[in-house]
Amino acid sequence: MAEADVFNEAFSSTGIVAVSTVGKATGGGQLNSGVAFGFEAKSNGGMQGRCSVIDQAQGVHARCLTVTSYVQTATKAIFKGEADVDGVRTGYRIVVEDNAESGAGADRFTITTDLGYGASGLLTAGNVQVHS
Repeated sequence: MAEADVFNEAFSSTGIVAVSTVGKATGGGQLNSGVAFGFEAKSNGGMQGRCSVIDQAQGVHARCLTVTSYVQTATKAIFKGEADVDGVRTGYRIVVEDNAESGAGADRFTITTDLGYGASGLLTAGNVQVHS
């Protein structure tokens, strides 16, 4: 199955997760928009992870509580679950891309929540690693 097919099947617009993969993604850094983040997510006989996202510009602090879905290819990982955003429990979706070893200027981080919060961009500092 092609990379695009795996992601489309796993995270379709219906919200049904048809596949999951074994893997691990870790990272931390900053985006140009003033967002600082750190995360770890993995799937290997069970899913677990954590994250913290602090958006100084919007005054938002998100903290991942669970990981309920995880899909990865060689350079990209998507995971979903429940988060606490400024004291309110909500769903989240994080997409990370590991495009270079140094990370800054190449790796990407995106978070969206069911509450409507979102941040995305190239890393200005830090590194994302999608482990094989």
